[in-house]
Amino acid sequence: MSAPCTQDQIQEELNRLLASRQFMDSPRLSRFLTYIVQKTLSGETDEIKEYTIGLAVFDRNTDFDPRLDNIVRVQASKLRSRLNDYYGSEGSSNSAQIRLLRGSYVPVFDYTPDGIASPIASVPMPTSTRAPTRVWFWLAAAFVLILTFAAGLLSALRIKPQAPRASQIRFEIPEPDGCRFLASPQLSPDGKKVAVGVLRKETDAAIYVHNLESGAGEILAGTAGGRFPYWTPDGKSLIFSKASRSFRVDLANGGESVSIAPTDTSFGVDVNRDGVILFAGNPGPVRRLSPSGGGLTAVTTVDKPEVAHVFPRFFPDGNHFLYLARNETPGDSAIYVASLDGRLKKRIVQTETRALFVVGPESISSKGYLFFVRGGELLVQPFDANRLELSGSPRHVTGDIQELPYGASTYWASSGALAYMTEGGFPGQLTWFDRTGKVIGKLGPVADLGDPVLSPAGTHVAYDQADGSNRDVWTMEIKSGKTTRITFDPEVDHDPVWSPDGSRIAFESHRTPQGLYVARSQGGTAESLALPGGDSLSDWSRDGNFLLFGSMRSEPGASSIRLMPLTLNRKPLIWMHAGKARWPVLSPNGKWIAYASTESGRSHIYVQPFDATSGPDSGKSQVSTGGGSQPSWRADGKELFYLSADNVLMGVGVRPGTPFDYERPAPLFDTRLRVLRGPRNDYTTHDGNRFLIRVPAYKETASPIHVVVNWSGMFGN
Repeated sequence: MSAPCTQDQIQEELNRLLASRQFMDSPRLSRFLTYIVQKTLSGETDEIKEYTIGLAVFDRNTDFDPRLDNIVRVQASKLRSRLNDYYGSEGSSNSAQIRLLRGSYVPVFDYTPDGIASPIASVPMPTSTRAPTRVWFWLAAAFVLILTFAAGLLSALRIKPQAPRASQIRFEIPEPDGCRFLASPQLSPDGKKVAVGVLRKETDAAIYVHNLESGAGEILAGTAGGRFPYWTPDGKSLIFSKASRSFRVDLANGGESVSIAPTDTSFGVDVNRDGVILFAGNPGPVRRLSPSGGGLTAVTTVDKPEVAHVFPRFFPDGNHFLYLARNETPGDSAIYVASLDGRLKKRIVQTETRALFVVGPESISSKGYLFFVRGGELLVQPFDANRLELSGSPRHVTGDIQELPYGASTYWASSGALAYMTEGGFPGQLTWFDRTGKVIGKLGPVADLGDPVLSPAGTHVAYDQADGSNRDVWTMEIKSGKTTRITFDPEVDHDPVWSPDGSRIAFESHRTPQGLYVARSQGGTAESLALPGGDSLSDWSRDGNFLLFGSMRSEPGASSIRLMPLTLNRKPLIWMHAGKARWPVLSPNGKWIAYASTESGRSHIYVQPFDATSGPDSGKSQVSTGGGSQPSWRADGKELFYLSADNVLMGVGVRPGTPFDYERPAPLFDTRLRVLRGPRNDYTTHDGNRFLIRVPAYKETASPIHVVVNWSGMFGN
């Protein structure tokens, strides 16, 4: 029979919860639970609101808008799940229970007198344990030495010891002064260093390396503009992305970086001890680059309904590798094992994010563990690298992992350590610039947003915004700042494009069926258009009859500019084959098409006459001189803009007439786009006098890296 709880009983039950396996490894959920319980006990339930929780628990600023940032709702769902898990297992016989009902953030307390409370002592509330990393590292090392000495002594005395269960040691790596961590930390193969991309305040991105032994860290020279670092097997070098290319930097040679491939590491890269490098694209297969050079060659085949193979990771034998096969059907993505000869494809486990194989502490290369994520929970399970199969049951590691779009996540592991972040992504701020590069205003909140595009009238901007592992399309009124959410599907929606009259918005979606969709610009049900199968939506024709998109598929000869009629059978048509054609955009009068292509070996901007019925003719002009991407027309068609290879905004005057008559490109200003978002828009303009640019934003709240030494202790190792 249930009865009211006393405050002492509630406090004791809170302490039990915080000491349980469900909460002891989740400081955010522990803080959340403590806040709502303490506020309820003190009679301050009016303080238990989404806005106040965001500020008090999750360190949001006073401009926090729960409509745009759903962190409280997401974490509340996780909290309910943890409480249900606890009371369904070790807390099932507790006399007092704390519950969080759906639709409320105020906890409910129940007491059952005939229940049997768990005999666990009261423990203090958790507090931040940020300590110098070298202290904790050497404490862990000392602990291992003590265990080794004890085992040797027992052996000498011929006493058979019990297998010791080493304690886990946890600490945080704070962000360096003037920097904010970006995305996933990467542990070196020996577990002694962490590499991570950082955003430097008022400057640009770079690669930061932190030494766990000494506690010291440094920004690597030669990595300005870099992101997505990955270690080589010997731990002496890093491969990272910059300006849509991959670079390699040796830590011992003073930081000089060398370009190694015309593709980036956004969707994963790995290298074996023979020097074979695996790259991944989105969409597309895993591709290999041989140490002898040559081009990129596919080593996996994307089978429908798969859309991409991403985040490859070699096994110790250097032949087999893991990858995430992203599927167009929600919940059907999975981890597979493949081989370099392309003959093997074996499904291992269902997950929506990447996985890691880590050799166990016993250093037997065939025996290790597979890390993977489900529903924000990081799990680890024994894995046999010879038989290529899991064994036993998965163990819970932590519940604070953030799942990012396209299968990315915020953790990394080595044999001895685990590093993770509770927040990731690439926050940005929509910022107005004039033609000289002067900031003349800001629009909307700081958020992980992208693909901004102004409406035909210049009164609204459409964009996509991340919400955990999801992205949705939004619009914002320029004058008032009022936002309208256009899509509500739990799958990723991105790359919005306005119809000529501004009444509708087309976008790409990863929902089922995956492909192009269109919705009213005031919001409403989205209509499926077609399945483009790996193409990037870019423009809507001025007569409203068809959509344009550039094909980003990796198969030889597959890159092209395509049209999709919005009448008849809506079957996509190839208008022109081109080397990795991106961003095709029509001039306002519909007579010219500008696009970026790598057909010459480097991305350049081209313009040629456009006729939807006859295809391209021979009147092609290369407009850019030093490389280019992301072309955009002025609303009157008298000027064409693009980004140079070093992300300077360029302007090209256009004179009327045929053939295409244009002036020499002139630099306008440095866009500050040090962290580009791949084949998507980072800027937009209407009149050519002011430009709305997604500038990487420096977050005011810190996001430290959490480190766990001896994570394998949970298996008794």
